[in-house]
Amino acid sequence: MKKDKKVMLLIGLCALFIAAAVLFMFKDKLFVRRETVTVSENREMPEANAVTNEITNGLVVEEKFINHTDHIKELAIVFTKLYVLDDVELSIELLDGNKTLLKKTVNVLQIEDQHRLFIEADTPIEGVLGKELTLRVYPETASDTGVALMMQETDDSLIKFGRMKVRGTICFSLTGEQ
Repeated sequence: MKKDKKVMLLIGLCALFIAAAVLFMFKDKLFVRRETVTVSENREMPEANAVTNEITNGLVVEEKFINHTDHIKELAIVFTKLYVLDDVELSIELLDGNKTLLKKTVNVLQIEDQHRLFIEADTPIEGVLGKELTLRVYPETASDTGVALMMQETDDSLIKFGRMKVRGTICFSLTGEQ
């Protein structure tokens, strides 16, 4: 009787070992693989080393750049407060030519000094891989705003500040899926 139990235990262990070996060898074919899409920042936030002039009445700030992802989910931008005003609104837009891809209007009281302001797209922005896009910031109200954009001085790009052009890049990033 003991011999039968030992034989059955040995057969069971061998069957378990063979089953484990088969599962290991054919795991890719036996199980459905789920593809994961990694989220990446396609435009990393530049390190600030300067500040633009105050964004004032009638002034439009723009920077053109080449986009490197096809599914933009979020824009982050950094402002600094020069002084505090009430009820002043800024518009932040992401454009493909004249087509508005993303727009958000924020009250300057919602802006934290030198922190990222996140703007999420309602649905991922697609079909813009490799295109030249424009980031545009301007006041909605006819007054001073008390805020400026954080920027990095660089020879690689230009910021259009009204009619003036400044060498540098606005501190902003885009996050999306590849």
